Amino acid sequence: MTGGVPQLPFRTLVNPFTPLEVLSADQVEEIHQASLRILAEVGVEVLGDRAIDHLAAAGGTVDRGTRRVRLDPGFVEEAIATAPAEFTLHARNPDRNVVLGGRNLVFSSVGGPAFVTDLDRGRRAGNWHDFQDYVRLISALNVIHQEAGGPLEPTDLPVESRHLDMYACLATTLEWFGEPRQPLPPVEILDVPTPAWLASYHYRGGTLPPAGYQVRKRLMRGRTKRRGSSSHRAS
Repeated sequence: MTGGVPQLPFRTLVNPFTPLEVLSADQVEEIHQASLRILAEVGVEVLGDRAIDHLAAAGGTVDRGTRRVRLDPGFVEEAIATAPAEFTLHARNPDRNVVLGGRNLVFSSVGGPAFVTDLDRGRRAGNWHDFQDYVRLISALNVIHQEAGGPLEPTDLPVESRHLDMYACLATTLEWFGEPRQPLPPVEILDVPTPAWLASYHYRGGTLPPAGYQVRKRLMRGRTKRRGSSSHRAS
């Protein structure tokens, strides 16, 4: 029981039934061949410079002016063949590891909406207070296996630094912890609580992150000010 709500213990699930095949094998193959043709003839627009460099090095046809990348069908199918049928997503708490793929079932929270709503206050823009409440809620529910990578967008925090707050909140609240949605420069990762500190602190359903997080957050604010941007709102 968590917070007065009766619930079963956390456990992983495997579907004992054969998945319903909505499409025939021929229809799936037709979609696959159409996808290969689009990638080869139309291509995809890639915004990241490093991604373009990697694709070019792997043999993709790159138009850097339009950022359009076209991929040979053989290259795509060769890459697909290397993908595992299933893999383990490792949690900070090993008891919360989950396996993706095969007949494994993984229930995840929503990821990335710009708005939040509830019965009392209705629909509103995502904000830092609601972000923290939502993360505490999903951390307390054993039926949720994985956070989806960004519960909602805290629009009241500066765009250029809000990912640090999000990352630190997730890292200090969840036993299972997804990757940040964008790469964090090493200097910023160091400002988030260290693994040794996390290992000694178990935070579920509390009202505030621990003091160590508050100190690091103030340091992040100071560095953000020096970069010439606005500071975070006090949480």
